[in-house]
Amino acid sequence: MSQSYFQLNGNKIAMSDQIDTDVIVDYDAKGGIVGIEFLSEAAASKRDHYLALAARPSKARLRAPRVPGKAASAA
Repeated sequence: MSQSYFQLNGNKIAMSDQIDTDVIVDYDAKGGIVGIEFLSEAAASKRDHYLALAARPSKARLRAPRVPGKAASAA
């Protein structure tokens, strides 16, 4: 099995979400994508597809714990 990580920025990872069998996405505290890990070459070959999928809002990220010391912003 071949693994690769595509890092988008240097933000601190607040949570990870396995969006497919061979794809794990790391998010920062604001829900932005920090990076995406491909656990197979087949998944890595569909990088653009998975980046678009990872950018969609997820119920899990909406329920993500708040960063300690930061006040919740009004929506």
